[in-house]
Amino acid sequence: MNPIMPMWFEVAVLLPLILHFFLLVALISVGRTSRHTSAAKGVWVIIILAVPFLGPILWFLIGRSATPGIEAQSRSSAN
Repeated sequence: MNPIMPMWFEVAVLLPLILHFFLLVALISVGRTSRHTSAAKGVWVIIILAVPFLGPILWFLIGRSATPGIEAQSRSSAN
């Protein structure tokens, strides 16, 4: 702890940095997944950017474990 700066100031500076890091990790995760179609990835990116705190949480809880879309399934069966 810094004796000159109050604790709330340190939290106010660190919280946005942590949030931006969390957003970046979620966006990279969306881009790297092969479980979703391009349209589904686009929707997830919009959700993550539109709702900065809740969007990444939803992605990691719901999006990553969701079943692949019909297009993604047909693409993998064609190979």
